[in-house]
This record gives sequence, structure tokens and C-alpha cells, in this order.
Amino acid sequence: TVGQTVTFTASGGTGTGAFTWGGVASGTGTSKMITFSSIGTASAIVYRTGDSTYASSNTATATVNVVAATYALTVNAGLGGTATGSATGLAGTAIITISATPSLGYVFANWTGDPVADASASSTTVSIASANRSITANFTASVAQSITFTPPTTAPYPSTSLTLFATASSGLPVAFSLVSGPGIIAGSQLTISGTGIVIVRASQAGGLNAGLFFQPAPNVDRSIQVNPPFSILRLRFNTPANLDGTPTGNRSLDGDNLAHSAPTNKRSTYIFTNPAGLASSRWPHFDNPQRVQPVHANIQLPLAPIATLSSENVRLIDR
Repeated sequence: TVGQTVTFTASGGTGTGAFTWGGVASGTGTSKMITFSSIGTASAIVYRTGDSTYASSNTATATVNVVAATYALTVNAGLGGTATGSATGLAGTAIITISATPSLGYVFANWTGDPVADASASSTTVSIASANRSITANFTASVAQSITFTPPTTAPYPSTSLTLFATASSGLPVAFSLVSGPGIIAGSQLTISGTGIVIVRASQAGGLNAGLFFQPAPNVDRSIQVNPPFSILRLRFNTPANLDGTPTGNRSLDGDNLAHSAPTNKRSTYIFTNPAGLASSRWPHFDNPQRVQPVHANIQLPLAPIATLSSENVRLIDR
């Protein structure tokens, strides 16, 4: 092959004449070392010169077919995966792609051995550069992880954005995405755009933390029921001496000079969302309407009684 060195040796002939070389060799001597620099047919010729007794010998010729050098690439895989790219008969200028695939529970770590383009990439290239090459793919066992994600199960609409929070057992950051429903997620902020069921997904793609490689965590999906603000269907006001239709025989005034059914009872106004039991109650007249706003929702006072039944529980408003 090109670049290879071959030794030619001459023998025979009679007398004391020197062995004289020609062709790809030159000079005198019993042997000649020839390094081939190009492909093709190369011939070395030699004869023995005559002396006072003998004439010159015949000319002997040795012909060599010089071919291009070829090289081999050997790609090995360590425990935890497989690797591809091994090849033979490669030209010295060849650039070969090699790749590594980890087994379940492992991740690719790096390439070791002869130089590669990127030792940290599972798919990279090797330049043969007129030499045999040997590369090994290394893998590291990965650790399972889980996600803890417990957003609220209900939310009002309209409302401010909801901050989502989740943790992964790996300590790696958790990402959020919207699976379905009326909402928009930006980072950890969920903006609700309507009522219905919003399904949010928490995910962690895996990676390196504290020297350990973690597998991707199983996704965790959670549903949030988004409800409209409740409306007061009907109001019933208990008189200070009558609590839910039962005479109390008691009347007291608090510090604001407001009467209550008992000295310890500061709750004299009730909201009923099922008006079926309020047939005898008149719709109240407000000379000075008051705005009432409980936590998490706005109360909407209707202009007239609503007879439709509702499945909501009785709600109590403190004065």
C-alpha cells in the first residue's frame, strides 16, 4: 500500500561484481528498502556487474502493485447500550459517523479512545486521518424520579392567574403545559379564560443533578374545575326575635346598635340557594343597597326573585 516500506534482496551471480539497482531502487548492495509514495505498478531491477573473470549477470526484476492504504474503525460499547459505526477498508481521508444508543435505565455518557468530533454527543464523527481508529461509547445508569403536583381542584372565573407549583424527586425543575380546557400557561402561571374543566400537565424530562442521571418522570395530569361566581337566588332576613321561623323570646343590641336573636349570635342574615323552602318570605326591599363580597367569588344580586333550583349548599354571610 501507499506509504508501506518493502525490502528487496538480490542474490546469485558469479564473481566479485557489485549488485547494482535501478527502477524504484538505486545504488549498490545486497538489499534495498523502498517506501512507496503513490499507487500503481512499481518495479525494482538489479544485476551483478562483471569482474576480471566474469561478465555482468542478467537483469532481475521484481514488480509490486501499489494500492491505496485502507484503514479500520472499531466502535465498541460499554455496559448499558449499543454503538454503531465500525468499518474496514476506509480511505485515509474518510470521515465516519458513529452513534450510541443507551438501554432502558441508562443514558449516554461520552466517547473515549481515539479523537472524535464531539465526545459528549451520542451521534458524532471520526476522521480516519490515515490511521486505524478505536472508539468506545460509555453509558451511565439513570435513576427513576416522580413528580408531586397538587393544584387546587376548583377555581373561580373570572379570577387572577393561578401560580402552579410542583416538585420532582430528582430536584430538577418541573415544566407545566395545558392539556385541555379554557386556559393559557406561561411558565408556572395559569390564566383561566372561561368556565369548565382545565387539565394541566406537570412534566420533567430527566437529566443530571448532583452527579446522578435521572430518567424522564411520568407525566402528572390534574383537573381543575372552573366555576362561575355564585349568585344570590333569594335573601331571607331573620328578625331579631325570630330565628329561622322559631321565636327566640330574646332581643339584644350589639355595639353598633344592631339587634340580634341572641347576645352571642352575630349572624342574622342568611343566603339560601334553594328557594323552595322560602315560599312565605317576601323579596326584600333595599333602601340603601349594600355591596357584599365574600372570599374567592363575587355575589351578584338579581333584580327579581329566581325560582330555579340550585344544587349549591346554603351559604352564610357574617355581618
